[in-house]
Amino acid sequence: MGYVTSPFSRKMVAAAIEGAEATGLLATVGIEADAPRDSKVMFRSGAHYAMLERLAGEVDATDLPVRVGASKRCDEWGALGPALKAVPDLRGSMARAEHQARLWTSVVRYQLRPDPRGMLNVLHRPGERRLGRRLPNETTLVATVACARQVNPAPVRPLNARVRQAAPNASTSHEGWFGCAVRRGGGA
Repeated sequence: MGYVTSPFSRKMVAAAIEGAEATGLLATVGIEADAPRDSKVMFRSGAHYAMLERLAGEVDATDLPVRVGASKRCDEWGALGPALKAVPDLRGSMARAEHQARLWTSVVRYQLRPDPRGMLNVLHRPGERRLGRRLPNETTLVATVACARQVNPAPVRPLNARVRQAAPNASTSHEGWFGCAVRRGGGA
């Protein structure tokens, strides 16, 4: 089991609920809502997934990954943000992100795969397919594209997005944001 940094959990909760509800939900993973934001504060990923499942039980979390991921700024990724900006093209940016991800996370794996149409950016989070994993998977996928759009001079528009987890209530917010079809299911 890996670890998750607290700013990510704070951002997910803040996009969905506020006040005492948010404070109580953050407390379930040991985050004090009034404490300074510190990316060094980490907790087990299983606790994060369970917290997200509780959150989804309280609110409609269908478009939460799009709202949170799209709001991510490269500078929020620490040293990776400037590193991505220093690369002249999308392929270079994604290769740098793939390399850096191997250094700073054990929760999710990134891989670039060649494709006749360009490249595939594969995000894999090992473990059972459950709602608490689907939400951060989709958020990370959206955040990766958001960052690519910020650092590349040419428009970044995926040809398609594939997600292994079952579809949420609707994918229209996902498809609208990516600008392409979002395919879901085991063969994705």
